[in-house]
Amino acid sequence: MPDGEPVWRLAIRSPGAQGIRIHFQAFDLGSGKVWICPGDTAVGSPAGPYSSKGPNQDGEFWSDVVFGAEVVIEFRPVNRRAAGTLPSFRMSEISHLFEKM
Repeated sequence: MPDGEPVWRLAIRSPGAQGIRIHFQAFDLGSGKVWICPGDTAVGSPAGPYSSKGPNQDGEFWSDVVFGAEVVIEFRPVNRRAAGTLPSFRMSEISHLFEKM
């Protein structure tokens, strides 16, 4: 990041999708934070931030919808020392929203 803080990013692209949701499992970030941001081809607002064990505090949830065919999952660890560790979650499924023809 411009301020020197570490960030981990992963882009997911689904050509033709109108929106994307991510299913998180084993989510346990403490004070770290995750956002689901619109990608280059997406529009709208990011979902999140998600922290701790997620919205239900059980480590499993679906993100809010981010509209567009591309999203960027952005993880910011709690501090620079934690930057070398991988995020503590799994993305087990992706939901692609398509317009009916």
